[in-house]
Amino acid sequence: MVLFSVIPMAKVIVPGGISAIFEPCIYENPLMTGARGAGIGFKDAVEIELKVFSSEGLRVENMINGERIVGGVGETAVKTFFEILGIEPNYSIEIRQNIRIPISSGFGTSAASALGIVLALSKELDVPLTIIQAGDIAHIAEIRAGSGLGTVSGLAYIGDIVIIAHPGAPSVCLVDRIPLPASDLRLVVASKGRIETAKALEDKDLVDNAMRLGKVAVDMLMKKPTINSFFKLARWFAESIGLLTKSISDLLNELNEFAIGAAQAMIGDSIFALAFKEDVDEITRIISDRWGVKGIVGHPVVSGIYES
Repeated sequence: MVLFSVIPMAKVIVPGGISAIFEPCIYENPLMTGARGAGIGFKDAVEIELKVFSSEGLRVENMINGERIVGGVGETAVKTFFEILGIEPNYSIEIRQNIRIPISSGFGTSAASALGIVLALSKELDVPLTIIQAGDIAHIAEIRAGSGLGTVSGLAYIGDIVIIAHPGAPSVCLVDRIPLPASDLRLVVASKGRIETAKALEDKDLVDNAMRLGKVAVDMLMKKPTINSFFKLARWFAESIGLLTKSISDLLNELNEFAIGAAQAMIGDSIFALAFKEDVDEITRIISDRWGVKGIVGHPVVSGIYES
């Protein structure tokens, strides 16, 4: 039975982490497990409102875009938070998530949800955590839920084009970045359907290919860390592991006429395009005409190291 509200509400907004290249690195220790890879952040992708009530035992109600979700990474993140911090989970947790970009499409929404929920719990329960400490908890939750491998680490160090050079949780990994110009950039995402990461990672051939070819792609990107190299290697990787369909390939060809670069999101029947503001209308028109879906326009997360 709910007795009283601890604090009115915590609100957290987290970017999505779009993955384009990944090399699974799986070990017994979840802190060491993760993925090398590369991707880009979609600003303000996931908004989380969380309320905590005192209760006789743990109860989690998780709503995503108005739909109640049972289990999954959200509930796992709550349980992992209490377990790792050694807090008796005598609380009822109400979570309301507004996710702006497609779910289960390679856009890092599960990692964003996990990290946002941990940060919101930290605020609500007055348990101070750094981003890295919160990220470790969220990372373990993602590994346990099977919803991802290394996206939380990318979010913990988000900005520009992120390269996870060494895998693992935020406190273990090594993250580097390719700076983006702090000009009028836009990020456009679109998806034709969901691909559950947990199911995809059960495909041994896919994982084996990603381990081998992801290593090649990340190593090559580290040798030539440019925006152009990122998009070329992302396309090579998607094609080499057998995920690049003709439909996606044809769409990317058209988008690259107007975008700085476009690539397939991992793992999803999805694409993303980085472009200047003035080219966004043409890019969204192409997506609508060729795929029959609406392109969602947002901002990449940019560090601001380059002003122009």
